[in-house]
Amino acid sequence: MVSSRERKVASKPDTREEILRTASRLLQLNGFNGFSYGHIAKELGVKSAAVHYHFPSKAALGVALVDRFRTRYRLWMEDAAGLPAADQLSGYVAIHRRFLERGARVCPGGVLQAELYAVPEEVQASVTQMAQEVHDWLVEVLTAGRASGELTFEGPPEAMATVVGATVQGALQMARILGAEQFDLAEAQLWRFLGVSRELTKS
Repeated sequence: MVSSRERKVASKPDTREEILRTASRLLQLNGFNGFSYGHIAKELGVKSAAVHYHFPSKAALGVALVDRFRTRYRLWMEDAAGLPAADQLSGYVAIHRRFLERGARVCPGGVLQAELYAVPEEVQASVTQMAQEVHDWLVEVLTAGRASGELTFEGPPEAMATVVGATVQGALQMARILGAEQFDLAEAQLWRFLGVSRELTKS
């Protein structure tokens, strides 16, 4: 039963976003199955029923989280369109570096990909679509960059797109365990793979 106070909190325009923001952080720190509505409710100072008001099931919350990430990626990709390939790739790396700088978090997409068969089917479908969109974007940028002579990597762009994605995702995991410098080392090696002389993306 949702109390009148919780109903009022749940109906605030920004409460849904607060739930998503909190769930996103917990996801990045503990994984999809590492937090519950109770954890979210405790941080927001309400009961779990108030979270259910916006997201009737954990699957619904998971799909909403992925949609949130996908929207942000799409907007960023649109903003980056037209920049040199190396600048677009540098921005992509910087997105992941910021996860590390915000308390050793990992990429939300990477978390859900790792847990793919342990999350609801609806979430699996959304995660797969997001991963495909990011991969396709990387292929496009890498193809254009090599065509312009800006990038000089060997092998098909599709394979290099997988290398780029795996490098930044893996670097976040290693940095969590062995220290932030692991991300620096991985990024430097990535630029060597791409045949680019470039500074790291540190802010």
